Amino acid sequence: MLHFVQHDATYPERSEGSHATNSILITMKKILTLIFTTFLFSSCAFLENQTLSEVKNNTEETAVNGFVNGSEDIPLLKSLTQVNEEILGFDSSSGSISATNYKSEIDLEKVKNFYYKTLPQLGWKLKEKKLEKLVFIRGNEKVEINFVNENGDDLVKFFISSTL
Repeated sequence: MLHFVQHDATYPERSEGSHATNSILITMKKILTLIFTTFLFSSCAFLENQTLSEVKNNTEETAVNGFVNGSEDIPLLKSLTQVNEEILGFDSSSGSISATNYKSEIDLEKVKNFYYKTLPQLGWKLKEKKLEKLVFIRGNEKVEINFVNENGDDLVKFFISSTL
């Protein structure tokens, strides 16, 4: 035998308590939703501002200004200035060698990170990665990039070679 119970009619005191409890729960849900939404939007706004400023700084620091001397496609960061007295270039029937040094206006780790990320996109394969050196190869070409501090100057030294 089945019995159907109507809560409103049979238990009026429960109905009133349930209604009050439901009303409190609904109000709490609305408040929590409002707090969560406010927190979410404020977090997004903070992250957006931080990201935009970081992108602006990174774009300025990683702006490219032509190519490394002795190369046709290794980008030269705008923040690197060639040290004129330290240029070497040699071409022969068996290959070529080019060595050029640049003074960096930005942190060497940022320069290293730029070339670490950029050169593989240009077909270069990372062969060696050390604290002060990156070595890439592509076909018969090799580029070695050294990151050193000499006499208080941050230097980036490129050694590019190819064999025929």
